[in-house]
Amino acid sequence: MFDLIIENASVVDGSGEEPFTADIGIAGDRIEEIGDLTGVEAAARLDASGKTVCPGFIDVHSHADLALFREDHAEILSPLVRQGITTYVGGNCGMALAPITEEHKDGLQMYLEVFTQMDFEKSVRWDSMASFMDMMDAEGMLLNCAMLAPHGMMRISACGLETRLATGDEVARMRRSLEESLEAGAFGLSTGLQYFPGNQSDTEELVELGKSVAKYGGIFTSHLRSYRTLRDNPHP
Repeated sequence: MFDLIIENASVVDGSGEEPFTADIGIAGDRIEEIGDLTGVEAAARLDASGKTVCPGFIDVHSHADLALFREDHAEILSPLVRQGITTYVGGNCGMALAPITEEHKDGLQMYLEVFTQMDFEKSVRWDSMASFMDMMDAEGMLLNCAMLAPHGMMRISACGLETRLATGDEVARMRRSLEESLEAGAFGLSTGLQYFPGNQSDTEELVELGKSVAKYGGIFTSHLRSYRTLRDNPHP
């Protein structure tokens, strides 16, 4: 017996094949069967004639993770689910809620409070990317989340709010923080090079961090310094 059967849906299964009409049998929180379920027992049936059923969308550039410190984050993020989004990638543009270090903590506090209007002392109940993910698991989330390690946060941890290039020791500190985040389950690194603090980095710094990303098989995604540069001068 199914808890729910969605009947007569136009199913797009993500394989690249043409849509097909079928019923979808759901038990608990899992799809158990797709096919002709005429006459199969179910607690409820939903007629989806004329409607499409497909896998949830993945929003690969989101800042939904910046709401996770709030008690009402499920309500805030509910419009994403109503749009069909079931997974998002957070930590984009070099900005996320973790990691947070004791070193240059005042700079991190200022940075987070500007972006999120949070009460830092009251809201922050994690430090590393690992403990942030533990908090997400313990408190639960409305959507699935894949996190990127944020260059901006790690740069402030290493350099403070300085407007200068990072030293070799500071880049090494960023690499250690990045690798700790990747070990914890971050999918890669994001940078926000068009604004502070990412705009203070140079190619050498980014290449060094990229070596750690490559070591873990992660991805490197970036908010670029200038879109015009790529359009008007693709080979600087």
